[in-house]
Amino acid sequence: MESAHSGPIVRRTAVALFRRWFGDESRWLVCLDERQWRPELIEAECLENDKFREALDREIAWRLRLDRGKDYIISQVPRIHRELVSRHVRRSGEQENVLEVIEFFIVEPFGTQVFDSLDGNLAVQWWTVGEMLGERGSEEWRLPQRQRDLLKVSDVFSGCRP
Repeated sequence: MESAHSGPIVRRTAVALFRRWFGDESRWLVCLDERQWRPELIEAECLENDKFREALDREIAWRLRLDRGKDYIISQVPRIHRELVSRHVRRSGEQENVLEVIEFFIVEPFGTQVFDSLDGNLAVQWWTVGEMLGERGSEEWRLPQRQRDLLKVSDVFSGCRP
């Protein structure tokens, strides 16, 4: 039986990379999911006509309760653009290809009041590179496997020490 799709399904995702310095150590923002209270990077799946950056901007403002265009800035271009093909098994048992297009953007908060707001948000944590890649911590306190794999295959933290 042929699939209704002539080509792969395309999933477009934008991922936020917030960086903060604690002395000489960089840390990265991880947000706890509101439903399961598990750590994850902020990411936005783009709708049909969305631009990556715009979708991510909406998601950041909503998840962190920040003002768009005032409290933070998103890089104009992605730091990394990746296209990965994976196999997806549908409920019917049929397999299909999924083309994942992922763009990682650097996000910079503006001002001490924004950092104070983030520090007061119980869902926000600042993790080291080692924690981000799952080299430390228990499984329930790691990023989802999909996000860890994306960080590794995209070499996001090249040059950063764990």
